Amino acid sequence: MKTSLNLMTDDDRRRQMLTDARRLWIRVLGGTVLALTAVGLFEWWQGSATTRKLAQLEERYEPVQTMKDECVQMRRDITAMQQAQQLTLKLVDTRPTVTLLGVVAGAAAETNGGVYVEKLELLPESRGQEQRTAVLAGIGRDHGAIAKFTDSLRSSNLFVNVTLSSSDSGALGDSSDHAFRIECDL
Repeated sequence: MKTSLNLMTDDDRRRQMLTDARRLWIRVLGGTVLALTAVGLFEWWQGSATTRKLAQLEERYEPVQTMKDECVQMRRDITAMQQAQQLTLKLVDTRPTVTLLGVVAGAAAETNGGVYVEKLELLPESRGQEQRTAVLAGIGRDHGAIAKFTDSLRSSNLFVNVTLSSSDSGALGDSSDHAFRIECDL
């Protein structure tokens, strides 16, 4: 059996223990720093590889993204064109109506106040392939004023056919007033 005897003083033993502890902690900290550096470098390498792959994919699919952007722009253009077309169609429907109002007002003015138009109705209401008819209803001072109004409508060349469908005497209780209904084919 071997026995050893330590002849170091207490201060030397303390210094030796501190040196041993310091060497141990330096190794532990050095290993930890080395491990963290390795993990950090691995993460950086993975991140850069992912960035490179993403750049390659973006370059590869750039034409698809361009087509997608163009498609979005085309949809916006189509929507704008459809809105413009709707406005044009509304104007097409409105222009004949304004012309019709002008012709009716001019024909009524030619009677020198002898005709009062109470109602103007376009049938059918939507514009389509069908022929449209303007139905005018109102009151005339006498049959001569209504006849003059009807003749003015015929001479306007806006209507294909102008028909006086009814004329009633005494519509307002006064025997001189005549209610009328005129149908004009456009």
